[in-house]
Amino acid sequence: MAVTEHRTQVVLFPFMAQGHIPPFRCLVELVRHARTDASITTVAATPSLAKSLRVSLAAEDDVNVARRGFSFHALPFNPAEHGLPAGADTSAKIGSHQLTALFNASESLCPVFCRFVAGLRAVAGPGADIHIMADMFLGWTVDVARDAGVFHSIVAGEMLRRWFNNVPIYPVGLLLRILAAPSPEARDRSSTILAWLHKQRPGSVLYVLFGSQCTINASQMMELAVGLEQSAHKFVWVIRPPSGFDVNDEFRPEWLPKGFMEKVEESGQGLVVRWWAPQVEILAHTVTGAFLTHCKWNSVQGSLAHGVPMIGWPLSAEQFYNAKMLVEEMGVCVEVARGGDTVVKEKVAEVVDTVLGQTSVRATMRWKAVELKKVIRAAWEADGDGSSVRVMERFFAAVSRVA
Repeated sequence: MAVTEHRTQVVLFPFMAQGHIPPFRCLVELVRHARTDASITTVAATPSLAKSLRVSLAAEDDVNVARRGFSFHALPFNPAEHGLPAGADTSAKIGSHQLTALFNASESLCPVFCRFVAGLRAVAGPGADIHIMADMFLGWTVDVARDAGVFHSIVAGEMLRRWFNNVPIYPVGLLLRILAAPSPEARDRSSTILAWLHKQRPGSVLYVLFGSQCTINASQMMELAVGLEQSAHKFVWVIRPPSGFDVNDEFRPEWLPKGFMEKVEESGQGLVVRWWAPQVEILAHTVTGAFLTHCKWNSVQGSLAHGVPMIGWPLSAEQFYNAKMLVEEMGVCVEVARGGDTVVKEKVAEVVDTVLGQTSVRATMRWKAVELKKVIRAAWEADGDGSSVRVMERFFAAVSRVA
């Protein structure tokens, strides 16, 4: 569809981080529902990211995408020019020590993004509204919007309300409904994991994952493994190399107790999965009783959206605040460790049993998690003044009045 057929242009620009792509995918759907007349362009730093976003929209081909008012624009970002690995188009492909370099490198996109917005404005013609919805890690896009004379909003956590008293805040989340389609290889692994889950009792399995970027150190990994085994509870652990090693390295047997993986899999107690697992399917499964997580907001949303309480092990950034809120305010989480703290197998086993065993704590956490699940699901209903769609509609109404 030609851009001139739309009077409202919405540009969504996620940061180059694996965990930031699915929320922007959901944001596309919100915009589509709230502003049906809009043409939506998702900007990606590289062609491969653009392809990932296109696949996540489950489009049959580019023509169908265009007919639905969606388009994708890839910027010419070359990671190697900034001291990063050649294929590092997302944070998932680099170590945590390279994140600062990725943030700095993103600013090199400013000139080409500025030209893209200027071209969009020229094609859209006079009277058209153009809105840039940018990731909070792409703060420099504010200057691009200001120079081009278009609207700008930051997609970020609701904590911004405390920082910017005079700036309108529109809480359109939670942005977690739809994820990118897995590759054929991922689907094969998914079927193996789900087949194992189908054999377990309801609420009996602990899901363990520290996200796509964060990881624990080697000694913590060793203690966690022994603690999980000693707890005697079932688990699925998605495992990556410990901190200090390349995230893309092959996993080494010496990072776990000797024979650990073979022992727990042969006994049926658990599965140790390398690199990837179907998180939504696992959290949605009736056998999943808890989620041991680093408390990154995507993981928190996914867990609560399915009524699953958590064992918190925050590792960096806002994860510590999230864990504190989950424990003290929501009552759906028990912490087992923080950051690089020393953790012992006995503590791991104790906490896992508290959350998965026949305890009053488990019953209370489960009830609270289910209640929060209802609240989250209601936010996605079409009716209701507090829904995500309605808030997005109010956002567009507000910026239209400004125009």
